[in-house]
Amino acid sequence: MPSSLLALAALAAASAAEARVLERVQAVVDGRPILLSEVRVAEALKHVTRRQAVDALVDESLMLREAAQVPQSEPKPEEVEGALPDLLARWPESAGPVPADALLEVARRQLRIVRYIEFRFRARARVDDAAVREAYAGELRGREGDPGFERSAAGIREGLERRRLDEEVEAWVKELRSGAEIRYNPEEPPSE
Repeated sequence: MPSSLLALAALAAASAAEARVLERVQAVVDGRPILLSEVRVAEALKHVTRRQAVDALVDESLMLREAAQVPQSEPKPEEVEGALPDLLARWPESAGPVPADALLEVARRQLRIVRYIEFRFRARARVDDAAVREAYAGELRGREGDPGFERSAAGIREGLERRRLDEEVEAWVKELRSGAEIRYNPEEPPSE
């Protein structure tokens, strides 16, 4: 082997040894990759494991796909900017420097999904007065510290509607997952 080829082979081997993986695909949802950088942001914001972060991003990707079909769900730039302080406050110091651009994207995605959920499910989550009275009777009426129905009704209604909305969203995500092609990549040891 000529010396120039040996030198080239040695240089290539040295370059490969020094190469660092900059990004890694953690999962693919209907052809869209979920990247390690996205997962790390989700881990830090939600204080969850890597697998939980990947699962949350899979669900978010599926919901976002649906939300993108409704143009009214797109938040205004000032709404996205307004959501940033909350995300900044949740960013742990131990996670390193704040990735402001990534947090703006998280805010945009979350706002879009929330707007879509409100549009699609809020009316179905409403509860009638009879359900509120029934919940009041079962939880508070006659108990010590009972503030009375009139003072409790709004809070009870809000709790019942939130629970119903959560159930609707959970069923929707389950349905989205059943119709999606989701591939998880095996966990690889970090090369950093």
